[in-house]
Amino acid sequence: AVVSTQSGHYGRVTELERLKHKFPIIGIAETNIQSEESSVYSIANYNSFYKSANENKCKGSGVALYIHVCLNAEMNNDLSIVTPNIESIFVTINHSPKPIYVGVIYRPPSGSPENFLSELTSIVEKLPKNNVHLMGDFNINLHNQKRKKYRLRLCVDTTA
Repeated sequence: AVVSTQSGHYGRVTELERLKHKFPIIGIAETNIQSEESSVYSIANYNSFYKSANENKCKGSGVALYIHVCLNAEMNNDLSIVTPNIESIFVTINHSPKPIYVGVIYRPPSGSPENFLSELTSIVEKLPKNNVHLMGDFNINLHNQKRKKYRLRLCVDTTA
């Protein structure tokens, strides 16, 4: 599941707790909080991983992952970044026989779409070719931005 908490509506996360289906992985874009505040938003039976919101923004920033405790996950700092163009958080789930990589990507609308695609490509090139799951809010209108849609698809299809 991926959740956007735009405008600070973090209540959507607690709504997930009421669902009958328990997602093993929950990704969140626009957390609007710093990593130090993450313990305030705990979900029973989940480990949380946060990448702090961009210090220069008061809202519409920050990414997080909640991983069910039955999965052995570790933060992947090499792939988790915050720039004006992209925010990402990745964990590696140690699962036999091969690890699984899970990431949340967020493109702030104020950032450059071209720089976002370039930075996303750099991240994706570091990932293995299999067992990768990406989710998030790319803020690219796939219905009317043919060139950006093509570059986004090319980035994901050819490198992961």
